[in-house]
Amino acid sequence: MAEIFQKYKIHRFYNRTAGRVLRIASDITSRYGGDARRIWRGQPTDEVRRRLEEIGAGPQITNMIVMALLDCGQISGKGGLKSDSNVRKVLGRVFKGKLASVDEAATLADKMVPGNSRIIDHSIYTLGRYVCTSRNPKCGECPLSEACLYNRTHSAGHG
Repeated sequence: MAEIFQKYKIHRFYNRTAGRVLRIASDITSRYGGDARRIWRGQPTDEVRRRLEEIGAGPQITNMIVMALLDCGQISGKGGLKSDSNVRKVLGRVFKGKLASVDEAATLADKMVPGNSRIIDHSIYTLGRYVCTSRNPKCGECPLSEACLYNRTHSAGHG
């Protein structure tokens, strides 16, 4: 592996990431003949998830890939949202008054849109990124402010 890093002049900071990508690529080559489409073509969503996690994509990356495949029509079915920090922040603040864990955010989103919470992923992410910010949330600009537990308990000082 060291010779690959040298050959392609991969910075030492990226060695771990590059190593993971190379391992995943190697798995795709050995299991699927180098054709990643064989991971998802004709497969149900749950099987696609299982195969991606099996090659080491990890749950968050797997979820992002499944959502992208659903969005571009490569697979059909339902999918969950990616519980990144912005999504966890919004859903946690609205329903719990504080940051939600990855699992809690997924559960809360599934209650909002049972079985297909991915359809709210981008909206919730955008809300968390630009309105429900970590340091200075703009609760007055938030369309969820009336339902938001965080806003009701921390309303003083939010603009």
